[in-house]
Amino acid sequence: MIAFSIVIPVYNKEAFIGKTIESVLAQSYVGFELILVNDGSTDNSETIIKDYTNDTRVRLVSQENQGAAAARNRGIAEAKNDYIALLDADDLWYADHLQTHAKNIQAFPEKELFASNSYLQVGNKKRSRVFSIPTPKKPSLVDFFEASLIDSLINSSTVVIKRSLLDRCGGFDERLTRTEDTDLWVRLAHETQVVFDPKHTVCVVRDSKGLSQKSVAQQHKLKFEKFKDLEAKNPTAKRYLDLNRYALALESRLQGDAQEAAQLSSEVDLKNLNSKQRFLLARGTASLRMLFKIKGILARLGLGLSAYK
Repeated sequence: MIAFSIVIPVYNKEAFIGKTIESVLAQSYVGFELILVNDGSTDNSETIIKDYTNDTRVRLVSQENQGAAAARNRGIAEAKNDYIALLDADDLWYADHLQTHAKNIQAFPEKELFASNSYLQVGNKKRSRVFSIPTPKKPSLVDFFEASLIDSLINSSTVVIKRSLLDRCGGFDERLTRTEDTDLWVRLAHETQVVFDPKHTVCVVRDSKGLSQKSVAQQHKLKFEKFKDLEAKNPTAKRYLDLNRYALALESRLQGDAQEAAQLSSEVDLKNLNSKQRFLLARGTASLRMLFKIKGILARLGLGLSAYK
């Protein structure tokens, strides 16, 4: 039997973690261990987790707060199995999530990177993902960069990674406190295609409040310079990374960091943006704030409006 090690980093998620754990324990596929890394929570998260540790499949690991990247790496280091399934502490798996991945691993035994489809829930509204390629009708090999120019083909609750791929590419970059997941997806996708299943097996829950209140300038985020060689050789990867530069530039401007916004904007090849994106990139802070307020209202109504589209 294919065995999974599920890693959930937890920091102050007392309102969600019980339901997340229950979505794992309700899986139709039983070959797994669940590792929860309490990353220095100051709320009741650890007490809630302990209520589930009577199940021998559930393990609690506690550490001082070091960030999501370090917590995920700790969980991966503790894992006993070859296939690492990631899950965020406020997202939910449907009952067939692991069964779906097990079938795909059996169908593509030589592959090392797997993802399933997911819904995005904001408030009480839920929408399907929109990819930059036609969504496959069945499990298929997909180029991550080509598919992820709108919504990302991989996220930290849908992905399964074989340990051999992590050994080659490294785990999460613990220096990053933001976009550490994107940094890893780029390194993994540089190595291999994704086995993508169009079945929705995950519900990703997002806070309707939107952007973090912490200044982007105070966060350690994606170091684009590390991917210069990749961008030079792979135009689609360059476009994907330019879209990430663009998104971070908008956030910087929204939070009043004009210097950071200007630096990121200067690195973007404008040919990689559509007309709406170029329009937004040229807006001032006040104009952007009004536009993103409208975006937040639409999101709460269940109407997707991505800055990538």
